[in-house]
Amino acid sequence: MITRQLVKTPALAETPSADGAPDPYVADTYFTDGVHLYRLTGWLSRPGEQPLAELEDCRALHCTLVERKDLLAAGLTAVAVSP
Repeated sequence: MITRQLVKTPALAETPSADGAPDPYVADTYFTDGVHLYRLTGWLSRPGEQPLAELEDCRALHCTLVERKDLLAAGLTAVAVSP
């Protein structure tokens, strides 16, 4: 049996932002849609494929893999966390 493993990388996504601003989609960043709170736990990728964001629902503690284009389309707002 041949399997392909996902490799977790906590770094930035491989695609830089168009305006040159720092990419807000980094590991351990919190986001909200105005109702739910999510944490981006990191990026998973397979060689030769687009990375997938691992997005955790902070209430249900359920993780979902999301393509970058879908993450951008969701219109999530970054949440500032105080130390």
